[in-house]
Amino acid sequence: MKNRINRVISFFIVVLILSPSSLGYTQEVTNTKFDFRNTNWGMNKVEVKATEFNELIEDKDNMLIYADVIGGDMNVIVAYIFEDGKLVKGKYLFRSTDDENQYMQDYKRVKETLTLKYGSPKSDEEIWKDEAHKGEPKKWALAVT
Repeated sequence: MKNRINRVISFFIVVLILSPSSLGYTQEVTNTKFDFRNTNWGMNKVEVKATEFNELIEDKDNMLIYADVIGGDMNVIVAYIFEDGKLVKGKYLFRSTDDENQYMQDYKRVKETLTLKYGSPKSDEEIWKDEAHKGEPKKWALAVT
């Protein structure tokens, strides 16, 4: 169980770290007044809390963690990360599922949603440490979990 949790966390930390620099999105491209959910980079914790209506799971010195459901049926953890008291990064972490291929389907849905909202990323690449399943899309979940 611990190994599976570590695999899931590792996958989504790599795949879905959302910040202006990591995804290459800029305010000019977004056509929206927000950078991540209903927040803007540089907000303080009080300002971020005022925008979030979901269950607060944890309030740490440099992070706020919430539970949410996106896309109608995807249970996620939403993390807001702060440096020097200012919002610098946001993350979506997906909760565990018994179907390992569901992670890939969820990733594709979220990627499509983010691309529609923020525009195409400046870079989009796949990095394979082990290419054993690269030619077999139905087994990609094995490669990332």
